[in-house]
Amino acid sequence: MQIAITDANIFIDLFELELLELFFQLPYEFNTTVFVLEELEEACALIVAKESKVLNINEEDKEELDKLSWNKGFSFPDKSILFVAMKFEMVVFSGEKKMKNWCLKNGLESHGILFILQNFIDKNILPKDFVSSKLIELMNFNQWLPTDICLDLLDEWSS
Repeated sequence: MQIAITDANIFIDLFELELLELFFQLPYEFNTTVFVLEELEEACALIVAKESKVLNINEEDKEELDKLSWNKGFSFPDKSILFVAMKFEMVVFSGEKKMKNWCLKNGLESHGILFILQNFIDKNILPKDFVSSKLIELMNFNQWLPTDICLDLLDEWSS
């Protein structure tokens, strides 16, 4: 089973779609950091804390983290999951392009919400038509999604 670490935006999107608890049925060992947990609404944070391992960053780790080269605009919670992912060779779940680019540059596997939705279908957790309706819902509140890829997935899932 692969070990993964997840950022706040993935948890928030899945919570808004009422799919967060199903996310933890995917074949990963889920982790996040206490700093990501602090970014979440209480109801969402309770589910995440129950279903994943919440990691802390000690002072020694913070010093090591500060020595790394970071893109502008990374929050400390972003840095915390990337640092842990690099240290323990984890898969990163994030919807942020800058996070995905950093992972690519640093040899880490990274996936976003569309990968997760596809996995709900591939792992027989949810049917295509239901996932399609959730993607349409997501497209209504997440303007950062790549529209062309979303439309391609909707076409694929409808066939």
